[in-house]
Amino acid sequence: MGLPLDIQENDILSISAANQKQLFERLGEILEQRGEVTDAFSEAIFGREQQFPTALDMQPLFAGGPNIAIPHTEPAFCKTKKVVVVRLEQPVDFRNMINPKEIISVQFLFAILNDNPSAQTNILANLMDLFKSEHFLERLGQTTSAHDVCQVLQQYANFECA
Repeated sequence: MGLPLDIQENDILSISAANQKQLFERLGEILEQRGEVTDAFSEAIFGREQQFPTALDMQPLFAGGPNIAIPHTEPAFCKTKKVVVVRLEQPVDFRNMINPKEIISVQFLFAILNDNPSAQTNILANLMDLFKSEHFLERLGQTTSAHDVCQVLQQYANFECA
């Protein structure tokens, strides 16, 4: 398919976390060590997720497949523009973007790091196109490692695995 998403192989992570706070702390530590976010990123992305939930119930597209969240925060906390894919080793509860009272068990994050606010809409549109790609959710849900996720992305996005 070749969707224009800025995802590199080292941007595919597997993280184990008991809850959102722990997940965003671990993600923030990794990204801060790489110099891609500020030290306030974890707190900012967690706070934004509480106010504006980003989980998507993907069951209407592929029943039994993985649910996805697209967390992001203000450009002031990001030092680059990219998408970081996180395969959760166990699902983490998020609130539904459409119906915030509903809790969704999420298996994957497509976290947007964006230091350019004008590019946000294009990134979201490209992600939504990716999620709607035929068999994408099915194949993503079958992955058991970051390497497996890489191979699925190679098939569906403009992406090369090393």
